[in-house]
Amino acid sequence: MSRTVLVVDDDPGTVEALALVLELEGFAVETAHDAPRAIEQAARSRPDVLLCDLSLGAGGDGCDVARAVRAVPDLAGTRLLALSGADDEETRGRARAAGFDLCLLKPVDTPTLLRHLGTAPGA
Repeated sequence: MSRTVLVVDDDPGTVEALALVLELEGFAVETAHDAPRAIEQAARSRPDVLLCDLSLGAGGDGCDVARAVRAVPDLAGTRLLALSGADDEETRGRARAAGFDLCLLKPVDTPTLLRHLGTAPGA
């Protein structure tokens, strides 16, 4: 059974590129482009991994998504990976405080992404 990754980013090109790479690697991929849809999709599909940009524009950011997912007991096993264009301690700390397991610098290279996805449940 393939693992499911929910990819969340407000940039359609980023979502498309990540989804393509992950599908080629055998993951089942779902997508969302904003915080409310990401929260709804995560609750409905219970992904193994949520890969979420920290900056999502109007409607909430990636930290809002992480906090909402962490508040749902059925999603306790979901691995949360943040994506950010900033590589500083403040950004990483904000992501950790919201419930992300790890913050990856955008653009994330495929080997790094796959290495971190390999630690997801069911890997």
